[in-house]
Amino acid sequence: KQSKWNKSMILFVVLLNILFCYGQDNYCANDKITVTETVIDYPIVDYHWLISTNNSDPVVFVRTDHNTVWRSSDEGATWKQVTELMKGATTPSPPSNKTGIIKIIPTIDPTKVFFLGNGYKLWTTTDAGATYSEVSLGPRFTQIFPHPTKAKWAAAFAASSECLTSSYNLCHSELWMTQDLGQTWQYTSSWLYTFSWGVINEDDGDNVNIYLYTNLTANPVPFTKSHQQTIYFDGTTAKRIVMDSAGFVMVNNILLVVQVVNGMNKLLVSKDGGKTLSDINFPGDLAESFYTIMELDEDAIFINIRHPGSIYYGTTFVSDDVGSNFTASLTYNVRRSSGAVDFTRIEGLDGIYFANQLSSPLVDKDTTRTMVSFDKGAQWQVVSGAWDKTGTIQQLCVDDDPDCSLHLHGVHKKDNTVRRTSLYGPLHTSDQAIGLILATGNVGTELSNERDELATYLSIDAGWTWYNIANGTNIYEYADHGALIALMDSWEATNTFSYTWDEGLTMASCNLSLNGALEVDDIIAHPHSNSQIFNVFGYRVVDGVSKGVIIQVDFTSFHQRVCTMVDYYNWFPKAEEDQPFRQGCLLGQETAYVRRIRESQCYNGRDFETTEVFATCPCTREDYECDYCFENIEGHCSLTCDNYDNQTVNPATCVGNYSISRGYRLVADDKCDYNHPQALNLLPIVKQCQNIPESPKTYPTLSGGVIALIVVLVVAVIVAAFLAATDRGREYVKMLWGKLPGKRSEYNRPGGVLVEDGSSDAFSLNNDNEEEDFDPRR
Repeated sequence: KQSKWNKSMILFVVLLNILFCYGQDNYCANDKITVTETVIDYPIVDYHWLISTNNSDPVVFVRTDHNTVWRSSDEGATWKQVTELMKGATTPSPPSNKTGIIKIIPTIDPTKVFFLGNGYKLWTTTDAGATYSEVSLGPRFTQIFPHPTKAKWAAAFAASSECLTSSYNLCHSELWMTQDLGQTWQYTSSWLYTFSWGVINEDDGDNVNIYLYTNLTANPVPFTKSHQQTIYFDGTTAKRIVMDSAGFVMVNNILLVVQVVNGMNKLLVSKDGGKTLSDINFPGDLAESFYTIMELDEDAIFINIRHPGSIYYGTTFVSDDVGSNFTASLTYNVRRSSGAVDFTRIEGLDGIYFANQLSSPLVDKDTTRTMVSFDKGAQWQVVSGAWDKTGTIQQLCVDDDPDCSLHLHGVHKKDNTVRRTSLYGPLHTSDQAIGLILATGNVGTELSNERDELATYLSIDAGWTWYNIANGTNIYEYADHGALIALMDSWEATNTFSYTWDEGLTMASCNLSLNGALEVDDIIAHPHSNSQIFNVFGYRVVDGVSKGVIIQVDFTSFHQRVCTMVDYYNWFPKAEEDQPFRQGCLLGQETAYVRRIRESQCYNGRDFETTEVFATCPCTREDYECDYCFENIEGHCSLTCDNYDNQTVNPATCVGNYSISRGYRLVADDKCDYNHPQALNLLPIVKQCQNIPESPKTYPTLSGGVIALIVVLVVAVIVAAFLAATDRGREYVKMLWGKLPGKRSEYNRPGGVLVEDGSSDAFSLNNDNEEEDFDPRR
């Protein structure tokens, strides 16, 4: 019996070794790939990189859904829980009686970080997280705004004292300032809604204390109509720039303010950070309701407006280069109740956008098709069909349906949040992997939500050609400037890690962990995409408890040599099919991007550079968009406004020249040459003013009584202006009439952004990761 038992045990061990070795044959870790797995206390919800200027030893923080914080200083190989190093962070604090960190706020200096905790607590680090200091005395912080150029400067929202008492109706946000990384704070203002640091220009010198905020005027009465104002502080003086303001957003130095006029929203724009404001003009009789800001830059602004009654779509408008006159770019653009819009810019290439459009919004909100624009929204077209990964077999629709095209899910890849709100992989691009696009979708007549109909697609030419590189839905990431791409299943738990080093020509798969499958939340790499290391974030359920899992996959030894000049080629993005006189042009320029040849077995390295401008291209139709009050109808810009004055004759008041629109204008920041012999010139016709002789004017003689009456009226106007413009004057008027006149807008609790006809949720950035409004009572 003992002999038989020994033989059975020997046979069992042999079989176990065979199975183990078989599994090891497909395990990712080998002599070329290093895999390191770390299990942490809870699943991860967000992460933050701290990148030094020399790119050496980046630090990354992750925060869990139980508000614990972990830190790695070796790009994810090892991790340490650092919440316990923050004094008091693990002690429950009123009013929430919760522990931990609710927000990590890096500054402009990668060594200096704010950590905002439950119970209005705050900590800082000055050495990238090696040590921490508690800001023990100060306001009850709810939000921190680091300064854009001064690492030790910050503004903060704090809960007023009423938030901790029975006087809840008087609870509001206060504005505080620090210039020493939170060691001391100075009170600035009360009843705050929105805040932003202002535009810092070189000619401002040392005056960097420029900011804007929206708050209520004095003596507010909560939950009733009250005045709101937007204030511009230029470093010495606070100046009201908008009254009855519902709030503002500031992105890329462009300021948009909503003003409530007769119960309706009105948008104002400033390109100098608030010093001057201009009206925004939308064509026709447009009822402005909800705004979503998709793109703000110095050249053009994209805004989506959800009109009354349109829950699942809106019209996307694009501005001229001044930012004032808007024209319709895409109708029936898909949007969600949160305000997020399916509208995505290709990073690193100005002018290329993808959007989802409802083809029949009155029939079915899910009847969606994907459109692409290669000329900054001037014209849109369907996305061309896809090929297999080798580019030899094209994917076609049944019966060669002429409406067949590629459709892509438009959920945005979030900046630093890993708990996805969608099972579908995002449309993902990087300015460090120029021209590469990863997306999840299907070939057909409309976008599908069925898993077995979806696949992962890769474009290596910014959206002109697509390759099916994997079936199903995946989460994905680039590394080494796109020379490495990693994928894992986003629909269900998996242990399969797939990767390609030749832009999808070949795909390899392996088992990632010896501990089995995990739910994958995200794959991240160095934000500059210049490392060869991936970090997989996910979780496993162990004994009914979800544990966070971080797996570093290091490809540093995968290729043995650095790429040389023979491994690269010049790639030219384009807005249209090449023509004899114009090839590889985008926004009027022929720009070359250095790209690694797909088959070259080498790595780019950290100092890889990519761009060179070659020439200016002659203008074609692709360089123009419809002018203000004109709309693209069947490929032609037609006049749509009823009361549009195109000045077809010499204006009554004319100085120098006047122009007559042909219905077109150059796309913002387009550099094409309209004087080229082959160019299409659709610019406005410029004509010289014709001087019209004026009739001799006669002036009546005024009597002495009339002159005296005029003097009295002038004095009365001056007195009235003084009463309206000074505090003493207003108090005097208030004493006489009881209150000042003026429209009051609807009150909403501090922390909101902008409004829908006086409410707080009409104005949002196009971000599927919008944070909840900060409650001063937190």
